[in-house]
Amino acid sequence: MSREALITEMDHFSATVCENCGQVGNWLVFKIHLNEDDEVSDQFKVNIFKENGQIYGKPEDGYYSPAQIDIAFKRIRDEIENLQPEEYTSSTVHGTAFIMVDFIKGEPYSRVSIFELDGFSLAEVSGFIDAITGGE
Repeated sequence: MSREALITEMDHFSATVCENCGQVGNWLVFKIHLNEDDEVSDQFKVNIFKENGQIYGKPEDGYYSPAQIDIAFKRIRDEIENLQPEEYTSSTVHGTAFIMVDFIKGEPYSRVSIFELDGFSLAEVSGFIDAITGGE
């Protein structure tokens, strides 16, 4: 399922009670299994957090070649460049950001599939990416 299809599917369960915790309409996906013929071959994920105005984070653990890392950060920078800054508002205290780059079997061979910011401006995310990559 694509991310959008999964969200659509899960929205239909808004009144369903979780048999483990008893909550209603609160879902957390821990793992998504891809079909063998899915075009995604690998994913590079970056988590960024802001607590009391301090920003920290890192890419999720995994093995990535130097070329994959370079491509992922180039895609992230391109995404930041293409987005409208006024769409993202910053919180001075708390925030979360999650960015995922898919490596795919066919052209264009990579894409940003998730770019979710809550409490972060694009400038803050750009500054964080520059800080962890050495501003390349």
